[in-house]
Amino acid sequence: MRVEAVTAFGLPSTVVRAGSGWQWQDMTCFAYQLVFPTRTAMIDSAMDSDSARALHPSMYDATAWQHVVDGLTRADFTVITHEHSDHFGGLIKHPTPAAVFAHAWLTPEQLANTEGYKPLVVTKDAAAAARPLVYEGIKPLAPGVVVIKTPGHTPGSQLVYVQKADGTELLFLGDVAWQAANVQQVTERAKLITALMKENRHQVLQQLQTLHELGQNAPQLHQVPGHDGLAVEALVKQGVLVKGFAAAPEQPAAAPP
Repeated sequence: MRVEAVTAFGLPSTVVRAGSGWQWQDMTCFAYQLVFPTRTAMIDSAMDSDSARALHPSMYDATAWQHVVDGLTRADFTVITHEHSDHFGGLIKHPTPAAVFAHAWLTPEQLANTEGYKPLVVTKDAAAAARPLVYEGIKPLAPGVVVIKTPGHTPGSQLVYVQKADGTELLFLGDVAWQAANVQQVTERAKLITALMKENRHQVLQQLQTLHELGQNAPQLHQVPGHDGLAVEALVKQGVLVKGFAAAPEQPAAAPP
């Protein structure tokens, strides 16, 4: 499992976790790469620099963005946790969107929620090329990869469970939890923010409670919040994640004439 941190922006802490004060809270946008023996896949796609500019980023890594573009191009499949531009935008703003959408598993809810990823627009060609991901509850996508429906933050929100070949387990939370503290303290975003985002606060609080209990009962499962740079860095230090996407395999040398 590999990770690229593409951009970061800041929000008051109480926006991220209600009642936690007004100190500045960093929010990092990530994309993840699954490396199989003979192929790769992607979870989320971060966002391009034009999209990030609207968030007044404190950091934008153009090299990481190019790695994400290359990763999406080479991916055997891509899945997104939900339909917001900081997770979905890399697919939409890829230089050849229809080509990468052809390898993207997208749910009807994700494609239908055009309000969720405004001002970005999915072209008709790209939407038609996407692989339909129609399921209820849970669905396996590949060996060791399962998606789990969690509507609430958006209609198309889902968790992505990954079990690595060595048995290590990860659960990518998307924006059910922006930070690890949302799960640890079962604390949602500020009410005003959930109203502005048209988020189903009740559903998300139920999900946070379940994730909190899961963390207590299954501590071996590494929960990966949507925008927690410190949590992701800790997983890198533990060797659970590797920083930087895998390079494209070298082409074999041409046979001599």
